[in-house]
Amino acid sequence: ASLPVAPEIELSAVLGVDEVAHELLADGKIRVEETPAGDPRLGATLTLQGDEVSLAAWSRLLGTMGLAPTPRPTDLRASFRAVVERAPDDSWTASAEIAELSADDGLQRVSAGATQVNNLRVAEDTQGLSIVLPNVALDGAIIVARRTTSGDLVLPLVTVLAQSTGGATSPAPATAPNSKPPSASPITLPNLQLDRLALRAQRVRLLDEYVSPPVELELVSAQVELLDVRTGNAVPVGAQPGATLKASMEAPGLLGRASVEGSVRVSPDLARTQSTLRLSADGVDLSKLQVYLTPLGIEALVRNGQAQATLQAETLLGGGQFQLSASARDVSWGEGEVNYARLDTLALEGLVLDAEGLSIADVVVRGAHAAVERDSQGRLSAFGVRIDPSQLPATTAVPVEPSTEPKEAKPAPAVRIAHVLVESTGLTLVDAAVAPATTAELVVQAEVADLATGGSAQT
Repeated sequence: ASLPVAPEIELSAVLGVDEVAHELLADGKIRVEETPAGDPRLGATLTLQGDEVSLAAWSRLLGTMGLAPTPRPTDLRASFRAVVERAPDDSWTASAEIAELSADDGLQRVSAGATQVNNLRVAEDTQGLSIVLPNVALDGAIIVARRTTSGDLVLPLVTVLAQSTGGATSPAPATAPNSKPPSASPITLPNLQLDRLALRAQRVRLLDEYVSPPVELELVSAQVELLDVRTGNAVPVGAQPGATLKASMEAPGLLGRASVEGSVRVSPDLARTQSTLRLSADGVDLSKLQVYLTPLGIEALVRNGQAQATLQAETLLGGGQFQLSASARDVSWGEGEVNYARLDTLALEGLVLDAEGLSIADVVVRGAHAAVERDSQGRLSAFGVRIDPSQLPATTAVPVEPSTEPKEAKPAPAVRIAHVLVESTGLTLVDAAVAPATTAELVVQAEVADLATGGSAQT
């Protein structure tokens, strides 16, 4: 949608910045007027252009952050329009549209596509800062990057170094023996209402030269939607702050389609979270990743795999403890009529981690099943991959210098599990390395109580 911006004040500048850019151009228009209620309204359009931009002059500064300037000069482009208006109640509203935002050096590219922010409203009253944002949309983002033979990630303008050459960090200041750590200030969330945040990446492509032969990985039509984000006083009565998440992506030659849907809820003080996620994937082809698996002695067998799972988790942080309850349900991984693995329920209840150790109230495994096959050559197949034990990378023991310093024995952390239940869980073993070939079914039914180790506990 077009924004009501009329030319009144024209801005234009041409700059040459030594050692940074061949030329920087800025061109725009600004108009200030009154609304019908007599409040100010500001409209602006601005276009920026930078040719042959390089950050080589800032190499030392970038090095302290684990970065380096990308050798190829980069062309920068940006164009946006905006309207900002003050209302009679002293709140501010704004709408903006970014028509172009890109950095391109001919090989690597990062661009934001079309971005719109509609009817942003900011106000402050006795209840604090309030932000209402009905819609934010970013459409058609493109990222084209490269990983070099040394493992560096090359982007326009900057390169992320695989091994940082930054300076040494200063040691932490000493603490007085009887001093107490400063208490954390209470966290207060702003009153935020975000109805919809939509991100769509048109293309994300990585050329990986770190492996041999080089491989090109590409994602297309990656989409993320955050819906109904509410925090602070924007949360309806009786509800918790949180958001609804929807995401999907496609990767030609690797993944037909994957999706994530669910919700996240957070308590006002950020101490408690509740989340539910539903995951699914179709058309999984692991052969695209074979170049990464070969050095591990693994061969990908899956060409059209399907997977799904439902995950739930609840966390609580406070009083020197971290508490977690989590579950995975309806988990499956297979290809066509072949089911590589399935799991009806894996539930973890009452996990508590504190200074004394780890305790778990209940662990339940129900309806888990997998299949393992050994062929006539001794290779093992499971979960859609095959492992040749004779091709596994050799491990070399690293010699350790004997130490003459006396070592203080540290007690093992205490781990306590009150109850473990395993039901209807099995493993199918097919062995074709013997004659005749055999098939065995292993079924597990087990229950364990009061399992403890470490600390003063007895196993």
